[in-house]
Amino acid sequence: MVGNLATDAFGQIIRFMQIITVPALGIITLVGFLFYFTSFKNPIRKRKAFLFSFFGLIGFFAFIYGPLLIIYYRFEQPALSVGNETFASVVDIAVPWGGIVFYIIKIIAEPLLFFLFYFGIAIWLMAAKNPPRKRIGIGLVFGCPVMWVLIQNVGNIYNFFTGVS
Repeated sequence: MVGNLATDAFGQIIRFMQIITVPALGIITLVGFLFYFTSFKNPIRKRKAFLFSFFGLIGFFAFIYGPLLIIYYRFEQPALSVGNETFASVVDIAVPWGGIVFYIIKIIAEPLLFFLFYFGIAIWLMAAKNPPRKRIGIGLVFGCPVMWVLIQNVGNIYNFFTGVS
């Protein structure tokens, strides 16, 4: 009884930590890449970009796969899923209003990405002989469609990395 209660509490703590840290470390990684694209020749910003992107990715994968590996090697078998979990049910159980918050973020992000794409075209065309401004424009023009595809497929990406279907 006590062992089962402790295991359940430990599992809930791991889930809570994953729900908080995985998106935070993903955002830190994206900020690191943004620092890299805007660092130009500044070595301090390049170092900051490297630290954010490198340790953000390491932390991202450590918090996704670390508990799985610890449980697998500690208890010699992974926990089995019931089989009726979906991405929406996991989000709704973990964070009340999770689906609504994601939908609102998606509604806000799509027009913002549309605006940033055209803003990037304007910066790129008006940069003349300024290579840093051209890089910013090119980054916006090519980065906005990539971000849009990520926003559209974030559920599938989450399912791929966590194994929740």
